[in-house]
Parts: sequence; C-alpha cells; structure tokens
Amino acid sequence: MIEQPRNVEPPDRRDQLPLEGQPLIAEARLTLLPIAIADARHDARAPIVPSSLANQRVLSQTLVPLTLGGQCIGVMIFSAVSHAIAFRPDQLEVAQTIASQTAIAIQ
Repeated sequence: MIEQPRNVEPPDRRDQLPLEGQPLIAEARLTLLPIAIADARHDARAPIVPSSLANQRVLSQTLVPLTLGGQCIGVMIFSAVSHAIAFRPDQLEVAQTIASQTAIAIQ
C-alpha cells in the first residue's frame, strides 16, 4: 500500500502500487537489504507509481524490506520530493529501524 504525506488526501484503492513489474521491490524482498536510488527520475528500476501519484515528482527513494523471522512481509518506500538526495548510511539505518518497528507492529 502507498501512504502519502499528511497534507495530501489519503489514497484510494486505485492508487495501490502493483508488485508485478517492480524489479527493485522484488530485489528488496529477495535480498532483504535496503536499496537507495539517488535519482529516481532517471533510474529505470525505480518503482512505477500509479498515474494519480505521478504528480508527486519523486526525486529519490529508498526501499526497505519489512522482515519478521528472516521473511519479507512487505517493503517500505521512503521518498524525497523536494530535492534529490543520496541517502546517507545513517539515514538508511533510521529507515531500517522504522521498518523493523513497523514489521513488529504489523505482527
């Protein structure tokens, strides 16, 4: 499921991110490792979003698998929309911590 920033209307069912044809989501689920994309606009591997979300102009993304007991139960996608950034190791660590806590909460 896609979650949007607080100041945007919540997504409806038509805005869900399809898993088919998403190579980076598949890679994150397989490797259980985070993947950082510094320039999502020019990276063909970047997750394809529904057209209704394309106006968000995602510039950079980090995909972080949600894992429980060594199994992937989902993937969180953190996006930068104000400017493109190369996610630093400390930011990836924070993203992994958030993903770990989210996986525990889902359980």
